Amino acid sequence: MKLALNQKVLFAAWCLVSLALFASLFLFLTPGDRAIAWRTISLGAATSLFAIPIGVLLAWIANGRGIVAATVRTFCIVGVLLPVFVQVSAWDAAFGKLGLLTNSFGDVLKPVLSRWPAAIWIHSMVAAPQVAVLFLVVLRSGSEDWEDALRLETNATEASLRILVWRFLPVTLAATLWTMIGCAREIAVTDIYQIGTLSEQVYLGYSLGQLNAIGTAWTPEQLAAAQNLGLGITLLTVAWLAASAMFAFGSLSRSIERSESLRPMRFRKNRPAVNVTGIVLLLVVVAVPLANLIGRVGFSVIRVEGQPVATWDGSSAINAISRVFTDFQDEFIWSLLIAFVAASVVCAIAMPLVWFGRNSLFGKAVIGLVFGILAAAPGPSIGLLVAQLFNATEISAVQYLYDRTITAPVIANALFCLPLAIPVFWFLASQVSSDQRQQATLNGVSSWSQFLHFAIFAQWRSNLGAWFLVAAFSFAELSATQMVLPPGMDSVPRLALGMLHAGVNESTAALTLVTLLPVILFGVFAQICFAGTRRIRVE
Repeated sequence: MKLALNQKVLFAAWCLVSLALFASLFLFLTPGDRAIAWRTISLGAATSLFAIPIGVLLAWIANGRGIVAATVRTFCIVGVLLPVFVQVSAWDAAFGKLGLLTNSFGDVLKPVLSRWPAAIWIHSMVAAPQVAVLFLVVLRSGSEDWEDALRLETNATEASLRILVWRFLPVTLAATLWTMIGCAREIAVTDIYQIGTLSEQVYLGYSLGQLNAIGTAWTPEQLAAAQNLGLGITLLTVAWLAASAMFAFGSLSRSIERSESLRPMRFRKNRPAVNVTGIVLLLVVVAVPLANLIGRVGFSVIRVEGQPVATWDGSSAINAISRVFTDFQDEFIWSLLIAFVAASVVCAIAMPLVWFGRNSLFGKAVIGLVFGILAAAPGPSIGLLVAQLFNATEISAVQYLYDRTITAPVIANALFCLPLAIPVFWFLASQVSSDQRQQATLNGVSSWSQFLHFAIFAQWRSNLGAWFLVAAFSFAELSATQMVLPPGMDSVPRLALGMLHAGVNESTAALTLVTLLPVILFGVFAQICFAGTRRIRVE
């Protein structure tokens, strides 16, 4: 079929680009830059080996009926919104410094899991819900017409094989690449466990220039490499990730839009074995980290017959949580304010960009270019770019905006979160029937009028749900925003990152638990709004 052929050509082109870039990696880069690229790719690839199977299992269970399936679906939505530092805190509370599991081994300062194993596991827990949502969208999207056409052309066995390969290959590659991009552009995990990825090296160089101090685990060679990070590694890594993101996004969008009608929401009844698997997964990815935080926030030591004994004290837990609302209220106010403004800016950009661009080759190229470059750009690089733009002029008004307002963090936040909003609005735009748009065009309705009617007014509930999703992403953003926060202003993610360097104590665990409240609320509001999403058809 033409579609399958186009996918094969696109896949072959991406493979050739990847081979060329990897050849450049070994031929033209310095050994130090090559090592940075290799660490970045290795972390993402290793994370994918865990995140993809877990995410597929979650999607398989969520694509069913019953309490377990509904619970898994809810977790997937909320899990996508969880800040990375929440996952770091939840798991580090068990196997990190001062962790509950670490304490049982006798040396509270020697983590059970550290550096690469810890970074891979936490990134896997961050990526698994995102992978699950990608697979669940493909499972629930219309592809019946495409499958019927395949069966008419070939025998059942060949058709089934082609359906499995060309229906799920794009989403598998998209999930893998998205996982790698997430590992490459975030610093919450790599900064705690000191993995020298591209983002961490950029941030390390920034930190050295700002603070003239760094952790003892870095060697002099690594410090020198961070301060003199070559332009080649940045351009090469971003180019490969951008090409990969454009390929994955294009393939996934075609995979979802193979039919004019969405597949009816028919959920199969899960078998007992599937429900048991879902319960086990929920215990691992939800109950265990939550129990870690609850156990840590109320952790205390009492003396029994002169010997220190670890115990859990409810009053201590309540006191620690209540102190968060008094000690860190400014950080929550600033974080929510930045998130709300940035989410509004992102939606105002993404909605018209997708609506006017998705129906033309040039428009799709522009969307793919914006998505690919911003998705691949490391968070610290975005922050540095914003800082350089503001520092490039001495106009007093510009400097006032940079030093006294949230303008710079909002811009950095919006640039970092825009790639997350584009697929959301792409899916919403696909709910508008092409026949309806063609009929409106024949009736003389202008493009802007169609945009106002179909994209804004007819889908206002879905747009509000998308805004809640983007606000949750923005609230959790750390990598880009923290580098341009004005003096005297702090955010919850940056505060948490600083506290995590000392290990998860009662205050850190309490901050993490309180942070879950706005994230869960955003997720619930988004789910309520999306419950009314439906395809707009010709009447």
